[in-house]
Amino acid sequence: MTWPEVTDTAVKIGLPTTLTALTAIFLAKFSHSHDLEKERRKRKQDFLEKLGSDFDAYDSALDAMRSDDQVARRLPDSLEAQRSLLNTYRAVDQAERGLSHLQSRLLMSGFPACYARLQEYEMATTLLKAAVSKQVGEDIEQSIIREVVAVSDSADAFRESLRDAYQGL
Repeated sequence: MTWPEVTDTAVKIGLPTTLTALTAIFLAKFSHSHDLEKERRKRKQDFLEKLGSDFDAYDSALDAMRSDDQVARRLPDSLEAQRSLLNTYRAVDQAERGLSHLQSRLLMSGFPACYARLQEYEMATTLLKAAVSKQVGEDIEQSIIREVVAVSDSADAFRESLRDAYQGL
């Protein structure tokens, strides 16, 4: 075999092999980065779903607290109504702790709009709990009604931001 024949054979075999290897490396890298992106999106979706579930549990506990508060105010001498209200307060506190635990993850996961809406919601719920804890009176009832509306509005705003974040993934 002469030198030109060896070179010709090397080019015929080596060049396609090299091109195939480079293409395989490129496709593997692209596939791997795509899989990582898919996994990241899945984790964020799971987190947002858990947050939504925890938020709904907290919001339901607040609704129950408001309902039990109304019963306790109508029946101030009822030990059962007071006991139910106390149990509801405990449920609200437990749900609030679960929700607070997820707040910092909102920022770390890149959802500042959801975080801001959740902060607004927490402020509204704090004002509602303060209004509910006051003694009976005409102005207290109006204050509670105002705070219930504020909590409802901020809950809707948070749910909307959560939906937007989920759709933006």
